[in-house]
Amino acid sequence: MKQLDTELEDLETDFSHLSDLDVADAQSELNTIVIPAFTVTKLQIWNLYLSHALSTWNARTYEFAAILFTASAFPETLLAASLRGICNDTAVLFVSFSIGHYIDNAPSRLRTLLMTICANRGSVLLGCVGWLYLVQSGDPFSRTSPESEAPGSTTSSVWIFAVVVLIGVFENLSGISNLISMERDWVLVMGKAASQTLPGYELTHLNAVMRRIDLICKLVGPLVISFIITATSMRTGIFAVATMSACSWGIEMISAWHVWSQCPMLQEAKVTKKPINKADEPKSLKNGGYGAVLLQWRKTHTTQMKEFFRTEVWIPSLALALCHINVMTYRDSFITFLLESGFSLVFITVARTLGSVLEISSTFVVPWSIIYLGNVQVTQEETEGEETLLQGEKEERKHGIGLERTGLWGIALQSCCLVPVVLAIWQIPIRRPVMAQSNSISERFLANLQSTPSHPQPTATDNPLFLRFLMPASSPSFAAVTMFSFLSMSRLGVWVYDLTTQELTQTRVPTRTTSSFAGTERAFVSVFEIAQRVMVALFPRPSQFKWLSTNSQRTSATLG
Repeated sequence: MKQLDTELEDLETDFSHLSDLDVADAQSELNTIVIPAFTVTKLQIWNLYLSHALSTWNARTYEFAAILFTASAFPETLLAASLRGICNDTAVLFVSFSIGHYIDNAPSRLRTLLMTICANRGSVLLGCVGWLYLVQSGDPFSRTSPESEAPGSTTSSVWIFAVVVLIGVFENLSGISNLISMERDWVLVMGKAASQTLPGYELTHLNAVMRRIDLICKLVGPLVISFIITATSMRTGIFAVATMSACSWGIEMISAWHVWSQCPMLQEAKVTKKPINKADEPKSLKNGGYGAVLLQWRKTHTTQMKEFFRTEVWIPSLALALCHINVMTYRDSFITFLLESGFSLVFITVARTLGSVLEISSTFVVPWSIIYLGNVQVTQEETEGEETLLQGEKEERKHGIGLERTGLWGIALQSCCLVPVVLAIWQIPIRRPVMAQSNSISERFLANLQSTPSHPQPTATDNPLFLRFLMPASSPSFAAVTMFSFLSMSRLGVWVYDLTTQELTQTRVPTRTTSSFAGTERAFVSVFEIAQRVMVALFPRPSQFKWLSTNSQRTSATLG
């Protein structure tokens, strides 16, 4: 490249003595020099998809399987699951800043990604060893005598569980590192290169396909592991998770290496911040020790927070993080509310599956919407006689306008759809379904499938005055259909907003700090997820869930 620049300068020097009549001929000679560009191939793109698919499949599968393993090892209590969630969210809150900072300043993209893959796969395998010990006594729900104890109630199991929780924290952090490295670094580089050499595979398309892969794994992964555990045993499920993780380890690393080896832009050294001179460091940092580490950690966090709020996209990014405070998602608290309301597990599973289909549809809606809304706005401006732009500037403006407007429509859709969901929740009474007294998790799962919703008919006096005016008492069936239908539509809006915000942060944040920005963004997500857990802990009864849903809708309305 340097040699090519030197040749261009020599040509320009030679042209300086030419007369004005020869300038056009000289310029045409300059234009005949073709600058070689890196060509992105479909094989590289598909290898990128493969690496991401294996990563998200293992992450989604282990995430759901760990919930089942915890319930199996510690039956009749939600304390263990709560501790796992709090530990994971707290670790992400304090470490995600450093993760983003490291990825931005790492000398090699490939080494960073391979490290995250190895750390994630290794932690999953170690975690499965711990889970196998916790459920080794067979069915934990079986108690042959009052003196017998469930495996999770023994002291050794508690200590093993503590180690497994720490391993799970490491697995979660390595998964986040892999996701940030892939979405905010590799995809960004490949998208820029593909936009010039491989039409149809621009950044918007890559983001949509990568998110589609993630959402499909989020849908199919839990179904597969649930089927394996239900059809066989919990121990077989543990072996299945470990086997899938081990088998995909090498394939994922090879596919990532193949993308990197044929992409000179990925092999280039990153543009990083200027390192601080050791002589300019404060004495407290030079002395070393834990105090110096703590000061350096605080300094890094403070710097990244300032850079986060200096960008022009911090508002949509923070709004996206705030969406995680919403309790009307298919998580443990909402599923518990539905079960206590009498809905069978099969009904909840079908509703969740339909909602996931709409979530996946967002990856098709976003690229089309960006083009359509951008064309409408720019065409309207040209009709009104505003300034005409060059072709390249026009396309860039179309894309920018379409991106922003699609994101606004997404968050507005979520806010509007949550209103009927909240009204329906207020109409659904709490009535725990009668379930068979079974001794195994498989039997309980089958009993749950066979249970059917049974509700008393609500009356208008059951609701507050303002809800009686907005939605008179109706049948629980109508309320259920309303709730699940509009909840699925709200999830479509959330993921539309997520995709557009991701591309905004990829393109409007300085390249040298994109991963640091993502780490800060992930820290805010953890803050709001912890806030959600705290709210659920303060209002734990299913009958109080309606107030939590009302608060979530108000928050969403503020964003919209």
